[in-house]
Formats: sequence, C-alpha cells, structure tokens
Amino acid sequence: MSDNDTLTTPQPLSTEEVEQLHQAAEKLRHIFREQQIVELNYDEESVRWLDGYIERIRLKADEHQRQGHTNLIGSFLGECIIRNIGGQWARYDGMICIMHNKDNVDFPYNKVAKYYENRADSGDSILGFYQTIAAIRTLPLGSYQTIAAIRTPPVRKVYYLENASNHLKHGKQFIEVKYGKSRQKKEGYHFYSTSLKNISSQRIKIVQFGGYILNENKMWQLANASGGFYTLDDFKDWYQQKGEWLMPGETVCDATNWGTPPVLWAYHGITETGESFVAGRVLEKPMNTLRNILTNWIGKK
Repeated sequence: MSDNDTLTTPQPLSTEEVEQLHQAAEKLRHIFREQQIVELNYDEESVRWLDGYIERIRLKADEHQRQGHTNLIGSFLGECIIRNIGGQWARYDGMICIMHNKDNVDFPYNKVAKYYENRADSGDSILGFYQTIAAIRTLPLGSYQTIAAIRTPPVRKVYYLENASNHLKHGKQFIEVKYGKSRQKKEGYHFYSTSLKNISSQRIKIVQFGGYILNENKMWQLANASGGFYTLDDFKDWYQQKGEWLMPGETVCDATNWGTPPVLWAYHGITETGESFVAGRVLEKPMNTLRNILTNWIGKK
C-alpha cells in the first residue's frame, strides 16, 4: 500500500482516541445537565434539540466558543450515529470521521462547523445530517451509495397551520405577540425582537412553536430549520422564561429573533385548565423601515 493510499483510506482510531471522544460527548451531557437546560440522551430527539440550540446561538458565539461547541457537539453527534446507526470512529484524509466501510464515511465535526457558519436553510442542519445517514444505512445490504450520494437530504414531513385566522383570533384572548427592533446585527440577516405577554387570568404553557411562511398555495407552512416544531424547553431557553408556567401579566422576549418577512410566528399553548390554543402574529415588513431609520436619526440630532 502506498503512502497516498494510507492518506485516503479510512483508518480506525485507537482505543485511547475513541475514549477521548466519548468523554467529550459525556462532557457535553454533563454541562447541559448541570445548567438544568436539558437531559441529553444518545438519540434523535437529543440531536433535534441540539439542532435548534445551534440555530439560536450560532450568531452570538465568538470563534473560541464555536470551536469548543464544535468539538463537544461533534463528539456527541458521532456517538449518536455509532450507537443508533452503526459505524466506528476513524480518521480519513487527516479528519476524524465515522467509518461504515472503506467507501462510506461521515464527518460530524465538519457538519457542526458548517452549521455554525451557514444560514439555517443552507442544508447544513445536523438533524438533517443524522436523518440522512439513518435513511442511507437502513438500505438493504449491498445498496450503499457513494460518499457523495449520502449528502442528499431526507424527505421531511410538511406542517401547515390550517384555519390560521380562526386560530389566531381565538389565541388573542390568551397571548399578545409584539415585534420590535433588535440590537443584534449581522450583514445579510434581519433581526428583531419577539415578545409574548400572558393577557389572560390563567397560567399558560407554550408546548411547541415555530415560524411559518406563505407557500406558493398561500398556505402557512412551518419553516423551522429542524423540519419540526421547537419545544417547550426551547421556548423557556430562548424567551428566558423563569418558571414552569407563563404567569398572568408576565412578558417574555426573544431579543435576537431573525428571518425574512412576511413570517408568522405561532405558539401552540395550553392553559392550566387544559384549554389549548394557537397565538401568533404576522411580521409583515422588516423592523428597520425608513420611518424607523428617520426617527432614530432625528432623535440623535
């Protein structure tokens, strides 16, 4: 075997190296457990949660934080693949990867790094990456595709908010949704704040939520990067909700929401008496309108 063959053929990692990667994955679990954010397990639901987590923090993280997150989340993602789908830790052309056979490898660290760099709709979702691998590896023996072929994303379930106007009219008696400016700025992104106020007399819990866009059929279609709804834990984290319930009169806010209008953020909730509802509001135009710019300019004068 030539030196060139050695460089381009996946080679299993040593026992010591594998243990180091496992410890990195366990460190990630420990950090989130100690911070009482979430209990991560080595399963798809935990990958889904991390997918949403990256989407929300990646624009706030500096280079040092991104590198640390990439190492820990990449290790955890790789462990999930190995435990649930198969493969083993290896090194391919100088990069750590998951090897299924000599022609099929996956790069969890690269995928995490790309997700931090690119837009959420760029195809670099780690959940989509995991689901793609799961779909490919469950094909009958002998039907494996080439390394390039596994990049094809899986078919996602499509969610719609049907009878949106009726839902939102009913939800107005529970939640008031407001949009405002955000101090977060980055070229190519439209940031805004989204606040929710419990205007009812009951405690309320947001069980799932998401951003919807109008499709070609003028239907509100869920457009979250993960393909599914964001969770109760996501809501408490991103909107900085302190308790288990949103109390009467309480307001929470995500100050760094982003996306291109028109967009409908809809919140599926339940009251303490068990009544379900959907509350939300359409953001029709960017918050940094000409009127806002002129107002700010005049104020500074």
